[in-house]
Amino acid sequence: MKKREDETIDIKALLNKLYQYWPLFALSLFLSLGYAYLYIRYYTEPKYNVISTILIKPNEKISGFQEIDLFRQDKKKSNEMAILKSYEMAYKTLLQLEFNVSYFHKGQLRDVELYQSAPFKVIIDTSFKKQAYNIPIFINIVSSNDYKLTIGKSAEIKQTFTFGEPVKLENLSFSIVKMEENIQVADHYYFKLHDPATLAILYRNKLQVTNSGGKESSILELSTVGNNIQRECDYLNKLTEVYIQTGLDEKNQIASNTINFIDSQLASIASSLNKAETELESFRRNNKVMDISSAATSVFAKLDELEAEKAVLLVKDKYYHYVLDYVTSNKDLTGVIAPSIMGIDDPLLNNLTINLVELNREKSSLGRNTTGNNPFLNSLEIKIKNSKEALLENVKNIINGSRISLNEIEKRIAKLEKEVRDLPKNERELVDIQRRFNLNDHLYNYLLEKKAESGIAKASNIPDNKIVEKARSFNAFQVGPKTNMIYSNALLVGLSIPLVILILRSYFNNKIQSKKSIEERTDIPVIGIVGHNDNFSNLAVLKNPKSGIAESFRSIRINLQYLAPDKEKKIICITSSISGEGKTFTSINLASIIAMSGKKTILIGADLRKPKIFEDFGLDNLSGLSTYLAGNHKIDQVIFKTQVECLDIISAGPVPPNPGELILSNRLNSLMEELKNRYDYIIIDTPPIGLVADCFILMKYSDINLYIVRHKYTEIKLLDKVNSFVEEGKINNMSIIINDLYYSDNKYEYGYGYGYGYGYEYGIQDEQKSESVFEKINKRIKLPFLK
Repeated sequence: MKKREDETIDIKALLNKLYQYWPLFALSLFLSLGYAYLYIRYYTEPKYNVISTILIKPNEKISGFQEIDLFRQDKKKSNEMAILKSYEMAYKTLLQLEFNVSYFHKGQLRDVELYQSAPFKVIIDTSFKKQAYNIPIFINIVSSNDYKLTIGKSAEIKQTFTFGEPVKLENLSFSIVKMEENIQVADHYYFKLHDPATLAILYRNKLQVTNSGGKESSILELSTVGNNIQRECDYLNKLTEVYIQTGLDEKNQIASNTINFIDSQLASIASSLNKAETELESFRRNNKVMDISSAATSVFAKLDELEAEKAVLLVKDKYYHYVLDYVTSNKDLTGVIAPSIMGIDDPLLNNLTINLVELNREKSSLGRNTTGNNPFLNSLEIKIKNSKEALLENVKNIINGSRISLNEIEKRIAKLEKEVRDLPKNERELVDIQRRFNLNDHLYNYLLEKKAESGIAKASNIPDNKIVEKARSFNAFQVGPKTNMIYSNALLVGLSIPLVILILRSYFNNKIQSKKSIEERTDIPVIGIVGHNDNFSNLAVLKNPKSGIAESFRSIRINLQYLAPDKEKKIICITSSISGEGKTFTSINLASIIAMSGKKTILIGADLRKPKIFEDFGLDNLSGLSTYLAGNHKIDQVIFKTQVECLDIISAGPVPPNPGELILSNRLNSLMEELKNRYDYIIIDTPPIGLVADCFILMKYSDINLYIVRHKYTEIKLLDKVNSFVEEGKINNMSIIINDLYYSDNKYEYGYGYGYGYGYEYGIQDEQKSESVFEKINKRIKLPFLK
């Protein structure tokens, strides 16, 4: 009996179903869009995007000073972008701005932040290390000189202070000074102190650095978003200033380190030079020797030349040892002196030194911006380690080579010293003194030359980068709140909520919802559909014969002609699965509509356990079917006339102690035979099917069996029990009537030509004339909380 369920989805039917609940969707959309409007209007602050641009300059070589080129190393744009976004740069910038205090004016709907416009200023005690951050500190102006502080929303502390007076509490230390002389009394303000380290992280994350103008461009665009345009402009402008100054300071650091190194060497050489000069003057004065012989002059010239070479080698050798000690012991290698500055023309050494300096600069800029487990930082550490090892190995090799060169010069000097020993004593002593003086003089002059070059390099240093365009308030544009997205989300939520409600309601609802749901569950035909009765009376047809209810029963009466067509007189049993589905209502009105057509009809209330029909017709129920079956009354004593000429009724009578046994009596058979002789139609209101056996006994006499299901009341699974009764042959000629159908729920499915819809227009005004607007809305959308 069970049909295979249709697996396809009827889109049109689904849309029509949703359309029935349009008031629910309209209400949900109204609430969600209204909330979105109020949220945007009163609970969000506009956010603005502020932009500035800087130029990364290429190298500019100064002719005649090759060593100065070291201070103008090419920078990768990606490195500069990382430096700009580093924690270190943000922290340095915020130290020069007054962002560590936020001021607010208390409003009714929304608090307003006062940037550079607060009537007072908070001066933080920087020596106090236990400041409580991000706690609202409310200030109520008491007078032109006094104010009251309330710490925290829970008002842990309430005290009155004077402007300018130090405020020292357990976790706070600051003072407040007036910025306006005529400060408004009773105005409510509050402020918050911010941790500089936390602010640095916040602004680092906010900053966006992009390459402007393509890959070939050297212009970087800096942008940040905030709810105060001027504050974001101030941050970007200060950030670019700090960035450019930091780059210049790094360039000057190398020159300063070089000058300091040379000064340390000059200090020791100057002493030796002064001593040699004093000895030379004293010897000439005491020995009255001003000149030496031509032989001594020749030897001295050769020695002087070799001593000059030795002086340069000694300076370079000291530099090599300086680099060796510096790289071995110093972790910060960004300030190591470049070889070219000391006159060392070794391409490999220069490249290794420059590479190590650049890697350490990159690490310094990124070190606080990344974690120890960052793969990029780990890779950088490995590169620095390898570069240091290569540089140390190279320096050690150069030191060995320098030693060989010094030994070679020492040998040549030793040969010339043999010639000096052959000179007269005075000339020999003079040459020795002159040699020491010239050696120190060469060293001194060489270092002075390098110091001058380093000083020129430092003085000629200019920033590598340039501000192209500062951040300005008139260039800012609003980026939030994203009203379109908020309204779109509200629209989506407004549609989703009722949709989810309907889906969940449908999923958990096990009641009969439509004719289609019945047809998918059983092969038993649906003979008719009865609409919802708003008159709260079972005599719907008799009281309003032109109503939609009456028309639906006329439709059923017509369809009954095609059931059991071979029977001239018909017995109809009307049953249902459970109480409350409307079998008594259907029995009364079906009998009424048949009688109104001129057919002699009798209605029998056969539910002996719960008699009801007598109440609707105003009978006392002292006699009826039960008394007849018990033999207490004759047939004519239990038949009663009604207001309809052709309609008689036999009520159930008093509830007997043994209704099951009475139904089985032979008097029931006699009753049916006699009634068939008198009436054209016998309508029997039976007990619910399956609960007791009475229904099956009565159905033995019936020609037509009508099974009543109630819209949104009868559980769909109860049809399975009826299917089994039909399959087992316990019930024959069974048809279904759908009762209490809401027209608004099924008008697209059933149309106007079937059942309730057929005669809807006739009595709709009578049925709905007493409905309030609230009832009409509830009838339309059927919300659980409106029922």
